[in-house]
Amino acid sequence: MILFALAAAAWHWLLQPKFPTYPDPSVADGYEEYISLKCSYMRAHDQTSFAYTHMAFLTSGQETEIKTIDPLAMLPEDLDNYYRYQGSLTTPPCTENVLWTVFDSHIILSQNQIKLLEGTLLDWHNKTLRNDYRHTQPLNDRVVHSSFRVKLSKEICQQEITTKLTQIESEILDVKKKVGNDQPKGRAGSPAVPQYPSFYFASNHPAAHVEVQLIRPLKLTEFTLCMWVRTRQERIQKVFSYSTTNSDNELVLSVGSGIHLWIGGESVDFNIHHTSEDWVHYCVQWESSSGKTDLWVSGLQGKEKHLRKGYDIKPGGLVLLAKDRFDLLGLFNYSFIGRLSELHLWSRHLSAEEIAALSKCQKSGPRGDVISWGETSMIVSGGVILEADNSC
Repeated sequence: MILFALAAAAWHWLLQPKFPTYPDPSVADGYEEYISLKCSYMRAHDQTSFAYTHMAFLTSGQETEIKTIDPLAMLPEDLDNYYRYQGSLTTPPCTENVLWTVFDSHIILSQNQIKLLEGTLLDWHNKTLRNDYRHTQPLNDRVVHSSFRVKLSKEICQQEITTKLTQIESEILDVKKKVGNDQPKGRAGSPAVPQYPSFYFASNHPAAHVEVQLIRPLKLTEFTLCMWVRTRQERIQKVFSYSTTNSDNELVLSVGSGIHLWIGGESVDFNIHHTSEDWVHYCVQWESSSGKTDLWVSGLQGKEKHLRKGYDIKPGGLVLLAKDRFDLLGLFNYSFIGRLSELHLWSRHLSAEEIAALSKCQKSGPRGDVISWGETSMIVSGGVILEADNSC
């Protein structure tokens, strides 16, 4: 257990509530000890906060002793909902060794208390303290974690949706033009039979995703899920997501920094980390009776895991590729970025020979009886780029 001691309290007049971080981690001066800062935003209200009624305001050089102080009384009542990220101090040398915790709930202060704060807090020159905030810094690939599912305000959502829809409309028009101008021709001039393409989910198309149209309810006590994937080995990227009304992660596979499988809301990490950014063939298998879970990478079987013994995957859900259903606009950080091809789902265990045939691009390999690439209907949205399939 790590214990933190209350060292100081500070007030900053912020222009807008955002998350400041130092722009360049290389500037950090090597401090190894981390500081944990907890902060809350204050909001004006008719109500007076009892915790702040006995604040003492001193001029520079003065001291006073506060015999009893309850740190919890200075924080909001709801301590369960908070944001957390690794950032820096807000004053020089801006050392990047601070673990920021920002509570979602505001602290209520009366107008009189705010005026008292604004009018009597003094700087080192005994002048009224003003503008002691640091300008908002860019995230620069940092991740802001939250202990709860964040609900964006209506105005932010409307603005994001309008921007994304405009982008999607432009991309659809581009696709129509390309299809009209680039129709492939057969030997006699008639349209050739096209090869089913691979899907490219680009980082500049954050809303790109695919909805799989299941022909029957997905109710499974065992399965094999295989696909060809090409992506960078970074972040947790949900490449296959099946969710129901009662379970966000009923059957989910993620790639990237590691390979994770979720079943019925519980997950297992296969502890596979490699640096290849070329096409890789993945297969995952699971059976309810024993909970046995296996990962195959390019035809090679990994260490056996166990997950959700005795569980049945529930029907009535939605299958998405590259997204989960709560992040269709790509506002969060679990979207799949990369290329995807030859995704198949079976309601049985494939043999080692069958998986090897798939990983070696043998066209005689089995095709999925639940989802079959090129046969199961799929709806592409948000700027998915269709490319000639070169996975094999």
